[in-house]
Amino acid sequence: MINYKLAAVAVGTLVLAAGTPATRAALTSVDSGSASFVWPASGSSASFNIDVGYDVVFDSGTMQYTYLYNFTPLTDSPIGQFQINANYLSGVLTEGTLISGSAYDLTGAVTEDGSINAGTDVLWTWNPATTKEQLVGFTSYFGPTDGDAVLTDGSFGILADPPVPVPEASTVLAGALMLLPLGISTLRSWRKELNPV
Repeated sequence: MINYKLAAVAVGTLVLAAGTPATRAALTSVDSGSASFVWPASGSSASFNIDVGYDVVFDSGTMQYTYLYNFTPLTDSPIGQFQINANYLSGVLTEGTLISGSAYDLTGAVTEDGSINAGTDVLWTWNPATTKEQLVGFTSYFGPTDGDAVLTDGSFGILADPPVPVPEASTVLAGALMLLPLGISTLRSWRKELNPV
């Protein structure tokens, strides 16, 4: 008799779960702003500023952060490369990807494919160099911290502190705690080798 009741409760639970709508993924703005590249253009003693807008949005459906960067090169100083020094990348947004929604400060279509180099940075290259407005980005499972970036026009400018992904301290601590039993067992085996019974 007990088995039948448990089966009935399990079926009732499945029906209840099937009738409950799934929660919708939410986009949440995490960080946005702008920073300036300042550098002398190639063959010139004058310095130039290019403002780079950035936007980081978290998607609770995919559990990923989307990092977006937007800039407009100067007409007399076209840009050939944009490089973000960042680890922990899960992908680069492809050209034509449409960015829209109220969570995003930067919207529009991604203008260029990028490439991940050795897992330590992402690079976008324009050949010939461009003077058009650009929107580029990538995704990561890690939230933002301050990093650095480089714009290249023959000479280069460095953008200080754009948001880049980094593991949270709790993630690093959890990883270290997972290694603790391995370390303890290694110490025990060494002690047994030194002091055989």
